[in-house]
Formats: sequence, C-alpha cells, structure tokens
Amino acid sequence: MQIEMKFFSGLQEYLPENSSKNSSRIQTSQGNSVENILHELRIPSQRLSGLLIVANGTHVKLDYVPKDGDVISIFSAIAGG
Repeated sequence: MQIEMKFFSGLQEYLPENSSKNSSRIQTSQGNSVENILHELRIPSQRLSGLLIVANGTHVKLDYVPKDGDVISIFSAIAGG
C-alpha cells in the first residue's frame, strides 16, 4: 500500500532520504496505523504527543489507519510563526 506523507514544522528531517522538500510517497503495510508508520520513520516517541495529524483534509488521531493513496500531513502543534 502506498501513501503520501507530508511533514511540516521542523519534522521534515524524519522523512526518508529520497523525499522532496516536505513530502514522500512511502510503502506501508495494510492496517498499519499512523502511529506505527511514524515509529517506522524513527520519530521519537516524545514527539508524538504534540502532533496535529490530517488525513485527506480531515483531522485524525494517531490510531488512524490510512488507506491506499491517502495523503497524511503531520504538523508539530508547537510551532512558531
């Protein structure tokens, strides 16, 4: 299954090496939650509690299970502007 992950607010460093500026298409297992995917991308557990997660324009939680083709955007809730 393939999804697009978009990272903002300083989280881009966790995207795979072959990523564009802030997004990457990644392969993941069917039934894998956003939380599991973020762990696979080596985001430290302490960073997970302060994230805003959006799937296809809708706010979701860490337990959301993406479907093939979903676009998942991750924002740090603590970001300056």
